[in-house]
Amino acid sequence: MVYLKLKFKGANLYDVKGKNANNSFDVISGKSEKIGLTFVEPITSYQISNIIHVLFNERPVSTIRTSLYKPNERLVKIANDSYLKINNHKRINKKSGEEYFIREVIQTDKAKFNSTSPVPTSNWEYIRRYFGDSELFDEFKNKLNDILNCDISKKPITKIKNMLVGVDVSELHLWLKDNGKTAVYDYIIKNTASLNAPDISSKTKNVLDSSNLNVVSGLSTKINLNGEIVIPLNDVDYNYIKDESRGIAKLLDGGLVYIDSIKQTFNDEGFIKVSNISLEKRK
Repeated sequence: MVYLKLKFKGANLYDVKGKNANNSFDVISGKSEKIGLTFVEPITSYQISNIIHVLFNERPVSTIRTSLYKPNERLVKIANDSYLKINNHKRINKKSGEEYFIREVIQTDKAKFNSTSPVPTSNWEYIRRYFGDSELFDEFKNKLNDILNCDISKKPITKIKNMLVGVDVSELHLWLKDNGKTAVYDYIIKNTASLNAPDISSKTKNVLDSSNLNVVSGLSTKINLNGEIVIPLNDVDYNYIKDESRGIAKLLDGGLVYIDSIKQTFNDEGFIKVSNISLEKRK
């Protein structure tokens, strides 16, 4: 009996809580499933089994998605008899007392949720699109310029709202009403509506759709795991690994697993036996 010591680094695990989930469509089952922190434990016997399958030149079998392939039960047993140690530091949740791995905040290429989101703040371009007619908007702008004696396009709408407090705009109100733009009066002048209010959004649905901002990046979190795996091997399996194995495998997202050394003895302090790792799934 010898002990094959593997090391792994850069094994990324992305969070699936809330709206940051990565979805994967399962062709066989016809279902869309969340991929990421599926289990309570970041690394389980399933991942260890797949590593061993690869080291023995066998096809790894999907843990989450339905697969037509079945795992090699002998290699599964070797995985369950192995030992795992994750070297990452943990923090303690002060409220629950639970330990958790430190997460890294990352910038994503594009946020899955709200990949197009409504304009977060009101602006004159938004109002111009609401008018639809550029000439009509220019006339509205000129009327406000005359009332406030300034170029309103150079000031934020919130500033204009404050400047209009106590100012007589009855004529402008009638003009807006005659042109079917009373919602602008309610929002900018009367200050009783918001961009999300029905009297604005219901009249500008198509405008809202065309005024969305593309969110080309977002924030998410990940756990970047590093650690060790120790696999007990008999002489036959050891010789196969020595002569036939490539000696490397992948773990989770982007993690590299490689053979570090061969040991004649093994101290399991700090390690957990793989068969004892919980397979409880996250809710």
